[in-house]
Amino acid sequence: MAYCRNFPSKGWYKTMRCYISRCVSLAIAFLLIGWSGPLAQTSGPAKQKEAVAVVAGQPIYDDDLQPFVQAQVFQLRLQEYDAKSKALDNLVNQKLLEAEAKKKGISTDKVLEQEVDAKVADPTEGEVKALYIVQKQQLGAL
Repeated sequence: MAYCRNFPSKGWYKTMRCYISRCVSLAIAFLLIGWSGPLAQTSGPAKQKEAVAVVAGQPIYDDDLQPFVQAQVFQLRLQEYDAKSKALDNLVNQKLLEAEAKKKGISTDKVLEQEVDAKVADPTEGEVKALYIVQKQQLGAL
């Protein structure tokens, strides 16, 4: 994942962050993809199926919809996973930043200034022009 390569801190913070994030991401993936269906079906006492619609006297059950919506539901679960994974990454980054700031006795803004801003070079004139051209082309395509 990108945060494992780009996080400015060195040492065990980076290693622990990667390990924790991967474990949590894996757990979320199992919950979303593997266990959500069986958990939803087995929760609570066994009930008689209720029709979601009746057409010409023929009931249509939720189970009847599954073949038609399975791919869409899977895509939604992947989107949910991606959103939660990004939120987790942001929260882990924030907690690590706060811990580093507390350790150093300075503000989080100061840590970012020391660890990121001070280590990133200003763009060259050529880089600025190249970015301008790319942005202009992208906006022109709209």
